[in-house]
Amino acid sequence: MKTSPILFCGIMILIALMMYSEPAFSQSDSFAMNLLQGNNTTAIKEKSPIVAALFSCCLTSAGHAYAGNWKRGLNYTAVRLSFAALAAASMALNDDDDETAYFAMGCICIISLAEIEDAFQEAKRYNDRLFQKNSGIKQNINLGLNVNPKRSALALKLAYSF
Repeated sequence: MKTSPILFCGIMILIALMMYSEPAFSQSDSFAMNLLQGNNTTAIKEKSPIVAALFSCCLTSAGHAYAGNWKRGLNYTAVRLSFAALAAASMALNDDDDETAYFAMGCICIISLAEIEDAFQEAKRYNDRLFQKNSGIKQNINLGLNVNPKRSALALKLAYSF
């Protein structure tokens, strides 16, 4: 069996990325010390959103698997395979009109881009869940300001959540 040098290089790049990937953002040293002082000797590393996106570029649903949500990645794979089957069937049945095949291939490209972006966001969500689990603090602080002009006064409402 003859293997392609491009395939071999791609596999080597994936292995290197998996071995040497750094977190997308690092918490302060005090956060790491709190983890160690809490008798948590197996501190889980954060996932890099860039690496998740690169994995999704190379292999469908690999970025989601890296980010810890492989089921979501399988959904993207199923949709891609459905459009690939539609394109193959359209090309096999219609020799003169390939508009359906071109449409299916365009959908595959759009789904691929959406999967790359979603794998990036999934790694960020993983990091947020990890931070919340280990620190008990929500990372997102929401502030809202609502201004309602009334006939004789101005109503101002400030809302926040931590």
